[in-house]
Amino acid sequence: MKINLTILLFFVFLNLVKSQNYTFTKKVVVGNLGCNINTSTTISHDGQFDNIDLPFAKGIKVYNLNCENCITDSTSFEYNNLQVKSKFISFDLKTNCEEAFTQQYISEDSIFTLTNSHKETNWFDDYDKIKGYGSNNPFTHFEFTISVHPDFEIISVKENSPNYDFTFNGNEITFKAKDISDFMYQVQFRRKPLNLTYKKEKIKVKSDSIYIDIYDASLEDGDIINLFYGKKIILQNYFARNEKKRIYLKLLEGETLTIENVDEGKIIPNTVVLIINDGVKKQKLEISTSKTTAQVLYFVVRK
Repeated sequence: MKINLTILLFFVFLNLVKSQNYTFTKKVVVGNLGCNINTSTTISHDGQFDNIDLPFAKGIKVYNLNCENCITDSTSFEYNNLQVKSKFISFDLKTNCEEAFTQQYISEDSIFTLTNSHKETNWFDDYDKIKGYGSNNPFTHFEFTISVHPDFEIISVKENSPNYDFTFNGNEITFKAKDISDFMYQVQFRRKPLNLTYKKEKIKVKSDSIYIDIYDASLEDGDIINLFYGKKIILQNYFARNEKKRIYLKLLEGETLTIENVDEGKIIPNTVVLIINDGVKKQKLEISTSKTTAQVLYFVVRK
């Protein structure tokens, strides 16, 4: 089940002329429910312009609005619009779990997804066709922070350029960049597992490029797993079947492969088989997970 939320502006249409400095800062704070969200935004520049249009979903309330000349327009069915005729604006927005709007996606599954993209799947394959935060003139200074409640942890981060500097500590991530024209992101997070024990195993391979076949070697009884490589989720809510599912991995130093139980199915515990192929040999592993145990694989490359 998906809840569609718009927590802040998604398209910033600017008609700026000869702006030397154009700054965009934004912080998103996710509350203890995973879908109650507060945001704070500041935009400033030193150029000449006609107006700035900031659209946001109806029902979301604007707090602490600060600008020289702002006009609100509520004639649109889908959006409210904030017309700004000043060189500085700051405002806060709040939303809650009952508000369902377009363009901001937060799932009620075990993995929450926060993004400013319209697409729900494979949207990074053609991100150049999708606009996020952007403008006619590039942001000379850009800073965007997502902070989740301490009960949650960030598990996956994607953005549409390798040129961003970011810091990441498990509960908060900050993107910083200079001279960018568009920014698109997807951040996934989840509630921290409680009382979860991680079983660790070392796997020796001959190559840092491997592929893994995953399947249920016995009865398809409803085993569902999440599969992570480092902080990237590879398989989300994956229903293990007799037919093999193949994934490819480029091994990175220090990263681990984690298999976690989502549903143990009809027969406890959750059991899947992994066949690891490094191009020289195959290794077969039988993985068992439960509500209280997960499996972590450490790869050691010895060519």
